[in-house]
Amino acid sequence: MMIDSRNLTLSLSQINRTTIFRYCTISAKPLTLQPQTRNVSCGCVCLMKIDPRSINQDSTTSNSKSEKMKPTIVIYGSSTGTCQGIAETIAAKLGVGALDVANISSDIVVANDNLILGTSTWGVGEMQDDWYSGVETLKSADLTGKTVALFGCGDSDSYSDTFCSGMKEIADVVKAAGATLLEGVPTDDYSFSDSEAVENGKFLGLALDDINESDKTETRIDTWLEAIKPFL
Repeated sequence: MMIDSRNLTLSLSQINRTTIFRYCTISAKPLTLQPQTRNVSCGCVCLMKIDPRSINQDSTTSNSKSEKMKPTIVIYGSSTGTCQGIAETIAAKLGVGALDVANISSDIVVANDNLILGTSTWGVGEMQDDWYSGVETLKSADLTGKTVALFGCGDSDSYSDTFCSGMKEIADVVKAAGATLLEGVPTDDYSFSDSEAVENGKFLGLALDDINESDKTETRIDTWLEAIKPFL
């Protein structure tokens, strides 16, 4: 119902306690609600009856959506820039920061409840070079109560027998330091011959081959993040 009124005043005593009214104004001017009256000073005013239960539901949904992750950081070791780019993509999707492991410190580890750690794989399945000093920082920190998720970059074509094996060394360190390591992704969608980062048919984190399967990287990241977000 449309009411043409320049000064509409409703006493709260005139409104049934189980009914809520919403004023929709063309001019979108703010409404001032006084303890005993509701005044609307605008042009055309539309009164719409709203079920209070829907208001409560909207509020509950809003509160749920507003829940935030615990302090989280993405830490990566990258020599050619590939792992860095992936780390920054993951960080952007989560709305958190990304840090080169060369700049890690105990204070940073302590300040974050969730650690998302990434490395490329080199040699015969080794971590990226900067991680060797990085894991020493992790070893010296008490990771009890912290949650860790891993991601690794590899080449399943040229280095099929050590694909993403670098994650294994980091996984061993964080588990020994008391952290909870989140489960990785199944190996079904990958083509490789061997990897130390595989246990019971799953990688120890997210495995990525941005060299030979770059077309799958985005989807793999998104699917993995959806799986781990409830635990962050």
